[in-house]
Amino acid sequence: MGEKYKGTLFFVPSPPTMYNYTSFVQKVKYYQRSVEEKTLRKPEKCERCGCTDKKCLIWCATYKRTVITPKGPLTLTIKRVHCKACGKNFTYLPDFLVKYHRYPKEIISFVVKKKKDSTYEKIADELCQKYELEPAISTIKHWCKKFKQVRNL
Repeated sequence: MGEKYKGTLFFVPSPPTMYNYTSFVQKVKYYQRSVEEKTLRKPEKCERCGCTDKKCLIWCATYKRTVITPKGPLTLTIKRVHCKACGKNFTYLPDFLVKYHRYPKEIISFVVKKKKDSTYEKIADELCQKYELEPAISTIKHWCKKFKQVRNL
């Protein structure tokens, strides 16, 4: 169905597919329920030092993050982890989000894959018509530039 990009959490659908909002909502609900019920699994390793000892990784905080979707913004609770081995904290993002981005991973992947055969303006129009999303052209350019190596897989 897709592949991971060199150890990151960035999922690349192959070929460009329609964004599935229902699937996204199910992932969000599952994630939120896991956070609320305290059943969210800890990460496999520390993002900073690579420590894999589960006893070193502890939940330490949460914060709210807004995700832009076709049905409007969603606010999620994101967990933070503290590593006792290195003393650093890091954010443990669900797999449907991209670090430092407010749009879901599937939307960003869709845009990056579409750029291969389209213009920024056409991509923006398609996002607006099909999904009622209106990212700025500069945002679309930023995604394509930042994740251009993904397009060449």
